[in-house]
Amino acid sequence: MTNRPQNFWYFSVALYAHEQVTDACLDLQNLYGVDVNMILFCYWHGTKLGEISPETMTQALAISANWKRELVQPLRNVRQWMKLHGGDYPGTFRAQFDTLRARIKSDELAAEKFQQELLELVAMENPVQQGTAGSAGACDRNIERYFVAIRLEQNDLIAIKLKTIANALQFTA
Repeated sequence: MTNRPQNFWYFSVALYAHEQVTDACLDLQNLYGVDVNMILFCYWHGTKLGEISPETMTQALAISANWKRELVQPLRNVRQWMKLHGGDYPGTFRAQFDTLRARIKSDELAAEKFQQELLELVAMENPVQQGTAGSAGACDRNIERYFVAIRLEQNDLIAIKLKTIANALQFTA
């Protein structure tokens, strides 16, 4: 059996563990429709590999958009609907309902992990600009390239959220 790429996943788990990062990512997702995995990919790639090439960004966006649309978002929608309607079921039905919701949440997380493995594979298969890894500038340019691709213009609130994530990078191995 082939070992699947895990470096991006471990990086994401460590970065996302910071409460401020979690909140910033969820705000970007909920307020602007940003794909959190793509934001994390931009930071991981900038930190570990350098600037994302246009080809890599195109491939990553295609994978992520399809995966999010067809799998992650439907699971998220069901989980969020269940969160709103959990109180509608009495007694043992409530316990079963909560167990089902927890399984769906676990499946959603597994789908996001798989998406990250696919993104890391794309990154490993494409050349990177030498000498840009680990620089804040590489992360910033990756985010900028992503925002251009999804046609999202940065505003002050987005900039604050991104700064929060960037600041947590120093605490992530």
